[in-house]
Amino acid sequence: MDQIVRLNSQQEAILDDAADRFIALYHGNIRKALKEVIVLNAHLNDQLDQMAATRPGPIPKRAPNPDQIQRRFWF
Repeated sequence: MDQIVRLNSQQEAILDDAADRFIALYHGNIRKALKEVIVLNAHLNDQLDQMAATRPGPIPKRAPNPDQIQRRFWF
C-alpha cells in the first residue's frame, strides 16, 4: 500500500454497510466473502495491468477518492 486513506464517520458508515451487505451475500460466511474479495482484487489487478500495457507512458499513482466510495458499492 502506497498511501493511507482516512475516512470520516459518514464514509466509514457507508463502507461498513457495504461490507455487511457483501458478507450477507455469502450468508454470513466471512471466510468465503474474504476469498471472493481476494479473487475480485486479482481480477481488477489483471485489468489494470492490461490497461497499463496498452496505455503509453507511466500511470500516475494516486490514492482513491474517499468521496466516491459510496458510489462504487452497488451490492
